[in-house]
This record gives sequence, C-alpha cells and structure tokens, in this order.
Amino acid sequence: MQPKSFALVHTLLFTVLFHRPLLCRLLAGKAAPHSSAKNEWSSDSLELVQLLFRHGDRSPTHAYPYDIHTEDEWPQGFGQLTTRGMYQEYSMGQFLHERYVRTKFLHSSYKRAEVYVRSTNIDRTLMSAYSVLAGLFPPDSTQEWSQTLNWQPIPVHAVPVNEDYLFFTETNCPNWDELRSKFLESDPFYLDTLKKNQDLIDLISQNAPGVERSWDGLEEVLDPLFCQNEHNMILPAWSQKGDNWRRLLHLMNVSAIIKYPQPIARLRGGYLIYQLAQNIKDKLRGISTIDKIKGKAIHEGNMSADKMYIFSAHDSTINALLQTLKIFNDINPPYSALFMMELHRDSSMQSGHYVQMFYRNDSSKPPYSLQLPDCDFKCPVDKFMQLVENMDVEPSKLQAACGISDMGIGGSQSISSKFISNILIAIAVLISLLILVTVIIVISRWMFKRKNKDFNYKQVPLDLEEEEQGL
Repeated sequence: MQPKSFALVHTLLFTVLFHRPLLCRLLAGKAAPHSSAKNEWSSDSLELVQLLFRHGDRSPTHAYPYDIHTEDEWPQGFGQLTTRGMYQEYSMGQFLHERYVRTKFLHSSYKRAEVYVRSTNIDRTLMSAYSVLAGLFPPDSTQEWSQTLNWQPIPVHAVPVNEDYLFFTETNCPNWDELRSKFLESDPFYLDTLKKNQDLIDLISQNAPGVERSWDGLEEVLDPLFCQNEHNMILPAWSQKGDNWRRLLHLMNVSAIIKYPQPIARLRGGYLIYQLAQNIKDKLRGISTIDKIKGKAIHEGNMSADKMYIFSAHDSTINALLQTLKIFNDINPPYSALFMMELHRDSSMQSGHYVQMFYRNDSSKPPYSLQLPDCDFKCPVDKFMQLVENMDVEPSKLQAACGISDMGIGGSQSISSKFISNILIAIAVLISLLILVTVIIVISRWMFKRKNKDFNYKQVPLDLEEEEQGL
C-alpha cells in the first residue's frame, strides 16, 4: 500500500531533519503564510471576482527512461485530464455556484456580459474549464435545450501557448532562465537541499539510465511517479526502499519553492498581477463589457466581464502568482487549487473599496483567507494598488524584461510581430503581383501597336517608273 494518506505528515517529519526554516512555514498548515483566521464573508458588498484555478487530476506529462509504465496505460495518453479530474473540477464549479450564484451575486442563469472565461490552450485546462462551468452554471428553465442533459455550452477563450505570457509560465523568456540559474547557483536553501539529497539523485540515475544526475533529473521522475501513485499503480522498487518515497514527496514541495524564487518571481507572475489590477481599475471606473467592446478600456487586454473572470491554468501559474505576491505557502498547489480575488465596496473606507483574497486547496475545508504583507485582510483598494505596483510587469515592458525581440502577447488587442510579418509579406506579394500585371499589360500594348504598324505599312515607290508599273 502506498503511503499516500500520510504524505503531509511525512513531509513535516522530513523537514524536521533536513530543513527547519521550511518547517516553520509548513506548520502553519495548508494556508498561506499570511492567512488569517478571520474568514467572514458576504456577497452583499461584492462587485468583482477573479478566479484562478489549477486543472484537475491528470496523467503524467511524460515517461522517464526505464519507466515501468507506458503511455498506453493511460486512457487518453500523457498530460490529459482524467475522469477523477473532471469530477474535481465539476465539484469546484458547484462550490462556486453556492458561493456566487446562490447568494445572488451572479444571475441564476448564465449571462455573457457577467462572466469571461479563459484557459491556457492545453487539453487538460480547457476540459477543466468546461467541467467547472458545468457545475457553476447548470441551465435554468430558460436555457434548457435537452431533456436528458443538464448542461449548456459556455465559451472558453484561449490563445496559442507560445504567445500566452499571461498564464503559461513556460513561454520563451531567456532573461528569466539566466536569472534563475544564477540565483540557484548561490541560494543556500537550494544548495543545501541538493547536497542532502545527492544520494537520492544518484539512486535515480542508477535505476533510470539516461536521467541526468542532477536536480533536473530528479524533477524528471517526480511527476510520473506522483501520478502513478495517485492511481495506485505499481511503483519501482527503488522508490519504496527505506524513506525514499517520503523524501520524494517532500522534494515535490521543494521543487515548487525553487521554481519561482521570490527575488525574481515577478518576471513570471508580474504580468498576471498587472492584468488582475487592471480589471479592478476598469470596474472602479465603471467600464462595462459594452464599453470594452467599443474600445474604451484603459488597458490593452480584450477581456471583458462585468462581474467575474475565470482563469483555468496550472500549478505553476498559481505558484508564480503567489510567490510574486509574497503569500506562497511553500506547498505545491494541488489539483483543483483555487485562488480568489474579490473587490468589495465599503463606504466607511476612504477609498470606498477593499480587496480580499482567498485560497482553496482543500475541498473539505472553507477557503483560507490570504493577506498581503503590509496590508489588512480587507486591503483598501488604493493600498492594494500601491503594493502590487511594485510586483506587476506591464505587457509593454515584458518583452524587454524577457530579453526577446519577437513577442506576441496573447489576449491583447496589440498586433503581434508574427501577425505584422504576415501582413507585410501579404502586402509585398500583392505589390509584386501588381507590378507583374502592369509589366505584362505594358508589353502587350507595345506588341499590339507594333503589329498594327507592320500591318498598315506600304512601301513608297523609288521613282516614277516603278509607280507606273504598279498602275
């Protein structure tokens, strides 16, 4: 039997021996470091909600060398949402229905102007978004179209992965790769963890020839092993010897910690923070969905919702966001982890509004409340904007920050470089065709005139005798 149910306990025991600073943070439970015991909540003052969640349970994204399991053992192949994952996301949708529809913040039936949904362009996140929406918006009597199917189609938007700098944290960003490598080279926590687990890294390399004898090699086997364990599949014998499995579970959280180190996390999470803040600014300025369609929004994004934004993404997306906000709890976001940012009105505050944040990473408990450093749980919106201004990255500055010359930022009304290139190529081809047609016409007319001239030519007689003979 796999030690799945004791994963958190094992992690805590391991940190006692190997990393006491991390233990202090983990002992706070599953909530973030700045979580609050105050979990009062009301929809009466609610004006805007922004949700970011991880997809549900999935198959591994890959196999490692000498993996005892193959892709064929997963019904839909690698990296796909499982039926368990679909249920997890559907259940989350039901939770959101109770929180926002039953309390009458959202209309009882789906309204396009109220809600905007976006996902990364990956199968599992798209399917997760549809599963959440099925639980959030079951059709009412006015929207039923089938007597046997309690479901209605709701649009989910996406952009190409290589242009999705908003939610997909693996997009091209050379400066990020360089900064992270340099940071880890001198980070005491990373170096100490690497040293204490070198024997495990060596063991993996010995049992899976072809896997790098490095931290990257360790991470290469973590995902397949975790997914296999979640589905009660047989694990390799070496992973079950001694305390190896406990150590591997612990290192999954360590991997999450060092994935987006605090000093440089902004380069991966800052653009999303910028977008969340701009959506709040639009709401405060009274810019509606119709206004955005007419181009009156104050930012580049073409997102449009009067009450709720729903974003379906990955653990890495939540990780980067929470790290940048400085409220990460050092535990990898589990399947269906949900981050909630809410804008409330409060006339007693000078700013008139405040921002609340919640994190739901345990479906058996109410969401944990999150608190930004240097701000109250009910963070006045002006103070909130002041704090996140030091964390966000505007899309116009992201290209330079990443150190690349060609970036088409998805979800923006700005035209991408690739699109501009295609337009220029099309124009060049059109001009070439026009020139060619013009040349053909000119040559044709010249040849036609020459032919007519030859046809009408009559030789002038050289003398009178020739003229008489001709008569």
